[in-house]
Amino acid sequence: MIVHDRSKMKAQHLFEDQRARFRFATAGFLLQETEQAIHQRFEKQVAKYGNRVAVKTRDLEWTYESLNKQANRISRAVSANCLAGVAQVVLLFGHAAAALPAMIGVLKSGKVYVPISASNPAARIGAMMEDARAGLIVANNQTFGQAFALAGSSTQVLNIDEIDNSVSDENPDRPVRSDSFACILYTSGSTGRPKGVVQTHRNILHQVYSYTNMTGIAASDRLSLLPSFDVGAGHFDIYAALLNGASLYPFNIREEGVLSLTEWLVRERITVYHSVPTLFRHIASHLTEETLFPDLRMINLGGEYVSLKDIELFKKHFSGESILVNSLACTEAGPFAHYFADHDSEFIEGTVPAGYPNDDMEILLMDDQGNAIGGDGIGEILIKSRYLSPGYWQNTESTDTMFSSELGEQGMRMYHTGDLGRLRGDGVLHHLGRKDSQVKIRGHRVEIPEIELALQGHPAVRNSAVAGMEDPTGKKYLTAYLVLYQGEGISATSLRAYLGNILPEYMIPAMFVFLESLPMTSNGKLDRKALQTIRPEEMRKQDISKSPDNPLEQKMTDIWRHLLKMKQVGVTDNFFDLGGDSLAAIDLFCWIEEECGMRISLSAIYERPTIKQLAALIAGSQKLKPASCIIPVRTARVGSPLFVIPSLLHSTLSYSELLQYLDRDRPVYGLEISKNEMEKPIGEAAAYYVDQIRQAVSSNSYSLIGYSSGGIMALEMARRLGELDCDVPFLGMIDTIFPFSPEGHLSLTEKVFSPLFFKNLPYWLYYWSPYWIVHYIHLLKNRNRRLHYKKAQNKLLTVRAWLAHYRPEPYAGSVFFYRAKAQGLCTAASYREWKKICSTLAILTVPGNHNTIMKKPHVKYLAEMIDSELHTSGRTFIEADLHGNNR
Repeated sequence: MIVHDRSKMKAQHLFEDQRARFRFATAGFLLQETEQAIHQRFEKQVAKYGNRVAVKTRDLEWTYESLNKQANRISRAVSANCLAGVAQVVLLFGHAAAALPAMIGVLKSGKVYVPISASNPAARIGAMMEDARAGLIVANNQTFGQAFALAGSSTQVLNIDEIDNSVSDENPDRPVRSDSFACILYTSGSTGRPKGVVQTHRNILHQVYSYTNMTGIAASDRLSLLPSFDVGAGHFDIYAALLNGASLYPFNIREEGVLSLTEWLVRERITVYHSVPTLFRHIASHLTEETLFPDLRMINLGGEYVSLKDIELFKKHFSGESILVNSLACTEAGPFAHYFADHDSEFIEGTVPAGYPNDDMEILLMDDQGNAIGGDGIGEILIKSRYLSPGYWQNTESTDTMFSSELGEQGMRMYHTGDLGRLRGDGVLHHLGRKDSQVKIRGHRVEIPEIELALQGHPAVRNSAVAGMEDPTGKKYLTAYLVLYQGEGISATSLRAYLGNILPEYMIPAMFVFLESLPMTSNGKLDRKALQTIRPEEMRKQDISKSPDNPLEQKMTDIWRHLLKMKQVGVTDNFFDLGGDSLAAIDLFCWIEEECGMRISLSAIYERPTIKQLAALIAGSQKLKPASCIIPVRTARVGSPLFVIPSLLHSTLSYSELLQYLDRDRPVYGLEISKNEMEKPIGEAAAYYVDQIRQAVSSNSYSLIGYSSGGIMALEMARRLGELDCDVPFLGMIDTIFPFSPEGHLSLTEKVFSPLFFKNLPYWLYYWSPYWIVHYIHLLKNRNRRLHYKKAQNKLLTVRAWLAHYRPEPYAGSVFFYRAKAQGLCTAASYREWKKICSTLAILTVPGNHNTIMKKPHVKYLAEMIDSELHTSGRTFIEADLHGNNR
């Protein structure tokens, strides 16, 4: 292979010029410090900055000392519980912050951690766990139920929230080599299964070494953490902070929303921001001239193409003292090229370069025949370094294909990225996209065959192809092209729901196009270039697009055309079938708030995904009146029918998000509580509804679940079914407060001085106080809301009066009680009372509060717990203690 030493020296010189221009002082991370274990570098930061904030979220704040002590206890628990001779330890957590002490703890135990976000579909988690062959799953209270369901009989589950405080929190003395495996990060796989990329302690330390000295990361910095902890970008942010004594600020976009991210950046005084360009673009495009970021010194964008529009937004809204860094990275090599820009930077060629190579890395270009490319030629990007991943876990074939050793240079290897690039004369790299089936969607590397194989698994799909597309703004998205079996029909909404059980959200196509056949080349292969010429909009039938009926519908039609980049939109077209996604939905709801002065929950777009439905909601004219108290939701034929009973203040619509994640092979019916039945005693009403469900569904077995006050009705119906010799294999109650007795409410002392109240005080202050403040502000502004609130309060008084005279009788069956982590004042008393009534009461904790437990992202955890019990009712939960005993 030809190496152009002169170009290499020139590139390094220009990169040094860039660093000098931006005045980055070397942060003092020495190259020899990469020859140690990750946790050793971390422990040095603990010794220096023990009282400094290491991690801070809205719910917690850990100093370096407290984080280290947690990690030390976890380390000893991992060593005690992991199967002998097995190094791999799966970390299953819902949020990045919860996973941090476990990551460090596993490293201190000398094991290899496998981070897996609990938000992944169960099938994908199962595939990763099967491949990892872990000897232990580490979870917390929020994910323990999910972990236990996945563990099987051969794998222990360690709940870190149950580790006794008596376990030593001193640093364990366990030597770990720098070339030891540290972790396995899973990415999309071309075979349809995720593949694990192995990282060593040395590789990760070198990534942080390069970034630290390149950008001047110091203990005074506050770094954002927006990506998930189980992807390369998230790992990079975590260690860039914690191995430099800086503070890490995780922010959960799914839970807290994109709209609050701007305020958070200012409030927490973030100095280093890192995300994909799509998210940055979305935030910056909604900023006003009054929004200032006085502390933000660096914006690091990676994972996608950075456009000139991004540079313009940066110059318009961010301080002249700040800089923008364009990073090019891959999981196998970490960040390997950077380009710095400030307000004076100009881009004559009209594109933003990917940048110059990092320290101790060389970028080469190769053609299809394996020859080096010089000049301005285009070729595959190769990375040459001593600090690459060792390869893919349990996949020698892929490792040998993608990695190669450099003859004559000990330890030097090359990684074939599969990306195309062009090296300019001054040595700067321009990235030109993928050369194979991979695409990047919102910073995630996606293998097209994995999506195609998932689509092929649908019984109605005969053939499928998926292509990565790009809209005029540079945003990338996926389009699926499908050929169905003759006589089969399926909607894009159904396909999206089907894929949601198999693939993560970013891998689900935005558009679905139905064809009679896929285009083929002359030699019979799929013509992927021809797919790019098929426009989804042109495939839609003209007669299905209904025109607006009023000015409000016309306004919404115009904004949908603008957001979705479509010429034709009908008022009955589904938002998601037209290619809408969560970011587009946020834009839509911002417009609704600005134009109509009405703030609507984002979940409304899932419940009412058409212009006509949303316009009716805004106008206040939509009325949902079920013709029957039994609403067929899903009429499958497998398993005991499940009847979902809403809060007595709401309708079956409150289950809409939960039902998206429950087993789709199980029949599900909704039960609407009528006002007339609320005039009868609860026992009589329950007898009436039992009669109704038996008439609607002929069966000897009925499963029931009730949310909030609906749990009381579910309990009473279960008792009545038992009296009729009907089986109730599953009875669930979701955050149901025990009904008050006629003698009055619990005493104020019992409410205020409950231990659970003090334990959950931070959740109370966060979840409830802002909610009610905003709620009352809107009431003052909007007369219609005040009227609606008055009606709701009257209904609440009716429900309370109805429940006040109800005395629950003992129930002989098992009850699964799903409690929200952020609790109310009467919860402790409720548990005591429910335990008296139910012969067996299993209490499971779900993140969120009483309202958010039924909404994304928390509802996914809830659904997985419920599904697990529906399949295996009556199973006893076992937790592993520190010494490996069961309890």
